Amino acid sequence: MEFSALLLCGGASRRFGSPKCLVSFRGEPLAQRLARRLAEVSDDVLVSANDPGAYAFLERSVIPDDERGHGPLAGLAAGLRAARHPWLAVVAGDMPFASPPLLRLLFEARRDAQIVVPMHRTGHRARAAQRDLRYEPLHALYHRDCLAPIERAIAHGERRIVRLFPQMRVRGVTEEAWARIPDVGERTFANINTTDDLARLEAEDG
Repeated sequence: MEFSALLLCGGASRRFGSPKCLVSFRGEPLAQRLARRLAEVSDDVLVSANDPGAYAFLERSVIPDDERGHGPLAGLAAGLRAARHPWLAVVAGDMPFASPPLLRLLFEARRDAQIVVPMHRTGHRARAAQRDLRYEPLHALYHRDCLAPIERAIAHGERRIVRLFPQMRVRGVTEEAWARIPDVGERTFANINTTDDLARLEAEDG
């Protein structure tokens, strides 16, 4: 697939207590697991991190943020600058079940969009019809056209990626489309915030 891929490993991990991307998940560092998955669909896998030495073992280009303190938005900007291809798939480094087939589906659905993002329902305990539909911006595709708006947003102190969406052509891929892919479901978007999350997700099948 002709898109670059960026693994976001720049989070502070305050709730977890140590860098989440370096934690062992099923016998290997989580960053290694995710970089391998991204390599299934991209020939240009980048890592966003402000401690390049900690991720040298991945043997990938490690891209530090040019603007510190702006969260994933700064990592996305740095990734878009460094990406070999016009499209960049972005995955949070704490999503152990991030899905290469879903990224492929997003790319195929891009058409004239500048952002292609899966949509899913939040609130696992509520009935599906009562859950809130939301974007998943850290398992999504961004075109290089997004770079200038992101740079302007950062200059104004913005940190949230979704604040960029009203300015861009966004294509939301609904659950009806992505749920047909084997092994893709709500757990695809699950992330590790605590050690309890880590234990629960490690114990899941698949």
